[in-house]
Amino acid sequence: MRVHVFIDTDGEATRSPEFAKPEVTLGRRPSNDVVLADAGASGSHARVFVTGSALTIVDLDSTNGTFVNQRRLRGPHVLSPQDVVEIGDTKLRFQLSGVESTSIESTPQAPPAPPSADGPAMDADWPAPPPMMDELGTNIAPAPEAPVAATAAKVETRAAVFPRLSRAPLPNRGTPPQPPPQPPSRPPSAPVAAPTSTTAAAFEFQDAEPEVLVNRVFEAVWRRVSSSVVANESGVRSKVAGMLSAALQSASSVRSLGDTSGLQARMLAEMLDDGPVTKLLEGQPDEVVFISAARARVSRGGHVSEGRGPFTCAYALVAWVRRVTGVTLSSSSVSARGVFGQYAVHAAYDPNGSIVSLRKRVPAGSATSEAMARAGVASPGMLALLSAAVASRMSVLVCAGPGARASWLMASLLAGGAAHELQVALLSPGSDVTPFPTNAVVMTRAGRAGHSIEAALGLGPDRLAVEDVEWSEAGVIGGLVSRSFSQILGVRAANAGAGLRHLRAMLAETADPAYAGNLTMRAVSLVVTLQHFSDGVDRITQLAEPTLDDAGRIGVQDVFSLVPGSRNWQFTGARPRCFEDIVQRGFPLDPSIFA
Repeated sequence: MRVHVFIDTDGEATRSPEFAKPEVTLGRRPSNDVVLADAGASGSHARVFVTGSALTIVDLDSTNGTFVNQRRLRGPHVLSPQDVVEIGDTKLRFQLSGVESTSIESTPQAPPAPPSADGPAMDADWPAPPPMMDELGTNIAPAPEAPVAATAAKVETRAAVFPRLSRAPLPNRGTPPQPPPQPPSRPPSAPVAAPTSTTAAAFEFQDAEPEVLVNRVFEAVWRRVSSSVVANESGVRSKVAGMLSAALQSASSVRSLGDTSGLQARMLAEMLDDGPVTKLLEGQPDEVVFISAARARVSRGGHVSEGRGPFTCAYALVAWVRRVTGVTLSSSSVSARGVFGQYAVHAAYDPNGSIVSLRKRVPAGSATSEAMARAGVASPGMLALLSAAVASRMSVLVCAGPGARASWLMASLLAGGAAHELQVALLSPGSDVTPFPTNAVVMTRAGRAGHSIEAALGLGPDRLAVEDVEWSEAGVIGGLVSRSFSQILGVRAANAGAGLRHLRAMLAETADPAYAGNLTMRAVSLVVTLQHFSDGVDRITQLAEPTLDDAGRIGVQDVFSLVPGSRNWQFTGARPRCFEDIVQRGFPLDPSIFA
C-alpha cells in the first residue's frame, strides 16, 4: 500500500512524495508528512487516510479551509484520483496503489474458500475493533447434510448481496457438478430447510445480554455501510434500513430485544442523522461530554448536570465520531477532532468507553476571561486575578505542558487591556490567530533566533505576549524582561517550578548567574501551569507565585490548584503578595476570590 501525493504550486507538479502508511498529514509545521510552505495553510491543516480501497480527506479545523474541486470541505470526503485539493495556493492530487479492490466487478471467478476458523476478515475501511468489542461471525458454514448445489448457491447469493465482505472469489455461475450418489444420513422425509431470507443469512449472532447483542447488531451493520454513509451514496437510507431489519431479525432469533421496529428507527437515525446529539445542543450549552455512550454531561453557565447518554449502544458513539471527524476510534487511532456546527469536537479512545467532548467554539476576537471560564479553562476568580495582574502591567509566565497551547489564554489576558493601548502577540507558526482582540497586532515567529522578538519590541507595545519562548532566543530574553511593560511569556514546562528554572537558566546565559534568580523574581509576578486534557480542553492546573530563598534557589508558592479528578479549583490559603500591589495600582479585586 502506497499513498502518492502530487503537489502543484506553480502550474506543474514540482513534488510527488510517496508514503507507505495509512495516514498522511498536511500543514505548515515541520512535523507534518507533507510540509506546505504556503501562507494559506495552517500548522495542522488536513489529513488523508486510507479507507478500504480509497482515500478520505478531512479538514483539521484550519483557518482558511480545505477545498476539493473548488468546494470547501464540510466533513470527510472520499477522494478520486481526478479530485483537485486546494490548500491556500497549493494544489494537490492523491492516488492509492497496492490495495486490492473490493468491488464485485473486479473479483475473479473461482470456487469459494472455506470459512476461516479465526472468523471472517473485517471490512477494509476500519481498523481492528477496540478490545471491548466482540468479533462478529458473518459467514455461515453449510450444514454437512446439505447438497453441494444448495451450499454453492447460498455462498453465491450472500457474496452478491454484500460484495464488500467477500474476501473469497465468487463461484462460477454455471451448473455446479453433481456429487456421486451416497447413502442418506437421515430419512428422506426430513430434508434440510433452506434459509428463508438471503439477507438475514448474512448475520449470525451468539446469545448475549440484550445490551451486548444490540451493540453487536449496530457494529455489524455499520461496518458494512460506513463507506456508503460517509460518501452519502444514493439510496443509502433504504440500504441501511434493510440491513438493520435483517440483523435485528437474526439477533431476535437468539434473544428477545423487545420492540425491534422502534430500535431499528433509533439505530437508523444514529447512523444517518444527528438527532441524539442535536437534541442535547438545543439549549446552547457551553460543553457536552459523552462518557462512553452510557452517560452525558452538560455544562451551561457554570452549572453541570449529568444523565443517561442518548445513544442506543457504545458503537453508535464510535459511528458518530467517524461521520464527524473521519476517524474510527481504536487502539491505533486514539484521538480525533473535528467541527460540528459551532462546537469543536474532541474525541479520545478508551477501551472501557471512549470520551467525546463538544465544546462551543469561541468566535474571532472574543477570547475573554468570561469565555475561558465558561469553557472550563479556570475558575472566574483565577482568571480575574490574572487579568488584573496583566492590566496593572505585571508579567505572567505560562508553563504549557505536552499538547497544551498558551495562545488562547494569552488572547484572553490581552483582551483586558484598554482600547488605546497597543497589544502585540508573537506566536509560533501554525497557531490560531482568531481568538485575539481585533485591535491586537499578531505576528508569527520567523527568521533568525531572536529577530521576531526584536521586531515585536520595535513596535513599542504596552503589552507583549510571546508563545513558546525558545532556547535559541535566550540572548534577547534579558533585554525583554527588563522592560517596564506587561509581558506574558510562554515556555514548555510540566509545572510552575520547572518553568521558572527554565527561564532562570535562559537569563543566566546573558546575565550574571548569581543575579539570575533575582532577575527572574523581578520579571515574573504570577506563574500559570496549563495542561491538555483528554476532552480537548487546555486547563489551568496551577496558579502560583515565585519565591526565592536565601541560597538563591527559585521556588513556587501555590495560590490555586486543580483538584485531581475533578473540574474544581481550590484556594491553597496563601494570598499572593501581588494582590495588594494590584489594588494599589487602581485595579480593585474582590477578596472573596480567595475564599
